[in-house]
Amino acid sequence: MQRSLTCQTLGSLTIVGLFALSEAGCRLLAAYPGSAFAWFLNIHVFRVFEHARIAASPLRMLFHPNALAVSILVLGAIVAARWAGQRFVVAAFANVSFAVAVALAYTAWMGTRTSRSVSLPGLALEQGLDTLMVVVMLAASSVAALVSHLSFLGAIRDTLGGHSPEPDGALPSAH
Repeated sequence: MQRSLTCQTLGSLTIVGLFALSEAGCRLLAAYPGSAFAWFLNIHVFRVFEHARIAASPLRMLFHPNALAVSILVLGAIVAARWAGQRFVVAAFANVSFAVAVALAYTAWMGTRTSRSVSLPGLALEQGLDTLMVVVMLAASSVAALVSHLSFLGAIRDTLGGHSPEPDGALPSAH
């Protein structure tokens, strides 16, 4: 159980941490508009988040003046939930992180398309740091959400089967 909580926590921390880093990159660019590093971060590394800021994006509500502070508070809440062993809260963070990662990937993909048609377009991902960011976010959040579902199904199976799960994944003792 401890490993599954850690896996779920890492998936959530990845998504929220990247969001916080993206917000920090935006603030860096606002503070130092002549910085080549700040422009590189915003244009090449965190471009996924830039697509989510446009008015047509369903995620635009996440980007507000206090977004960096809120994301740091959420990071603290994720760590606190893991430390307290709150399985449901950790799982909820993992599943919300998965939904946000999928929405970010979708807005990034829609933002890179130049035309829209009725036919199904071919999916071609551009190679770059932003594509790597999407892959990392989707992989981390997918694994976290999958582990959360599997751990709850395992708990249900143990409850229905008459077995009580042992703490910390220990093997049942023979009496």
